[in-house]
Amino acid sequence: MTTPPCRDEYPSTSSALPPNSRGIGLGGDSSGINSTGDNSINMQVVHAAPVIMPMEQVIPLSALGNTPAVPDVFVGREEDLQRVEYAMAGPGPVVVTAVQGLGGVGKSTLAARYSALHRGEHSLVWWITADAPSAIEIGLARMAVALQPAVAGLALEQQTEHGIRWLSSHPGWLLILDNLEAPTDASMLLERMSHGRVLITSRRAAGWHSTGTALPLDVLDPDDAVSMLTRIIVGSRPATDCAGAVDLCAERGGFRWPSSRPPPTSLRLALLPPTIRTCSSDIRR
Repeated sequence: MTTPPCRDEYPSTSSALPPNSRGIGLGGDSSGINSTGDNSINMQVVHAAPVIMPMEQVIPLSALGNTPAVPDVFVGREEDLQRVEYAMAGPGPVVVTAVQGLGGVGKSTLAARYSALHRGEHSLVWWITADAPSAIEIGLARMAVALQPAVAGLALEQQTEHGIRWLSSHPGWLLILDNLEAPTDASMLLERMSHGRVLITSRRAAGWHSTGTALPLDVLDPDDAVSMLTRIIVGSRPATDCAGAVDLCAERGGFRWPSSRPPPTSLRLALLPPTIRTCSSDIRR
């Protein structure tokens, strides 16, 4: 077994210099001011921290936004979309609209559709999954970093504050708080806003009177549910025979319930888009 050479067999940079050399070795830590040779010029390299502009002065890029993709199939929500558009066009510098309904009823899809159609009207469109207060803080922090990358070096709470400061000092933006658990989770944020539009989706049915306009979103009309099911099937497999679509809807319950009166809760669940998509998978098999 060969014994490794001792440390002295590896000369340092300084020991390798010629005799009587006036230079310095750069082995190890060479930070600070270094001088070499006669009549040398002292130089020190300083790495400056990124300059963070006041958020009041930050102008977003023209295409800044993070909204999710809109599903290709959008059926039976045209009137609901008009209600959202009417509410969001309301007077005042700050407009807040809350779309509330059952989980899976299509609140997020409706919000994504609205934001896609009106993207060009806003300087920034930012989507935050707001199912917890901490999620709102993270969403605002990410928005601040997107607006000014230099903010990324700050602590999370400072990033969040920068995001709020930008919203409070600029008009013309659209903020979507998706799946908000309770109005109080966004109350402190909304209290600081003096401009902009906020679209909220939530399962919470009550408590919006002091927040903004509440828009209930019901399950799809039975005819619209069948139309959605058929379009999903034809879109993925044009040659598929859809003759059994209506029968499957009736078997699952709710799709043939008279439109003149609301179906029972147990049947209303069959009119939710996730259930419709499950039916389409069954037909394609």
